[in-house]
Amino acid sequence: MAGTYNTLLTDIPAYLENEDAELAAALPTIIQAGEDRIYRDLMVPFLDTTTSIALTTASFTAAIPSDLLATRSLTYVAAGTTYRLKFRQRGYMTEYWPSTTATDAPLYYGYESGSLYRIAPTPNLTVTATLAYRPKLPYLTASSATNWATTNAYDALLAACLAEGARFVLDDRQAGLIQQWGAEYQTRISQVNSQYAAVVRDEYNFAPSRAVGSN
Repeated sequence: MAGTYNTLLTDIPAYLENEDAELAAALPTIIQAGEDRIYRDLMVPFLDTTTSIALTTASFTAAIPSDLLATRSLTYVAAGTTYRLKFRQRGYMTEYWPSTTATDAPLYYGYESGSLYRIAPTPNLTVTATLAYRPKLPYLTASSATNWATTNAYDALLAACLAEGARFVLDDRQAGLIQQWGAEYQTRISQVNSQYAAVVRDEYNFAPSRAVGSN
């Protein structure tokens, strides 16, 4: 079933059986929270993209794209050979390569902050690397009412929004609705991802979101 931003505005109160003004006012926030949830969990290969980032001699950080949700791979070519950096948590990186002024061929990457990768060893070369990553889709709005999720995974998106919207149901149904739609969301997102499992399996080994590895 396909939908739009406007159908979400209608479906969320209807499924929650709640027409309160408080819920209506919160609908844009609820939809964004639902989008955040489903975009974190989608494992759909052709939503991925690539971009170039600079690895610079003696610089132990590299810029993260502003729309990055999860990293697929980070590779660079030197002397005709392609090298793929392995993901490691920041704690491992600082222990493995404590001196950021010492340089060598890069082997690992992790998250230094929300906007920077940490590279270890600190690069001993300047090269343009290729980053493959899963971008966050732009938020739905009234003027941008459809995207891949509304067209191809509306049931899962709606369930995600209902799980978030249930928190705004301020009566004795709240806990049950949160549990109901949280479980329904897990079922529906699993169904969406299973359609692409043959492509994803063994091919995709995402690094966690940048927030997970930033400490």
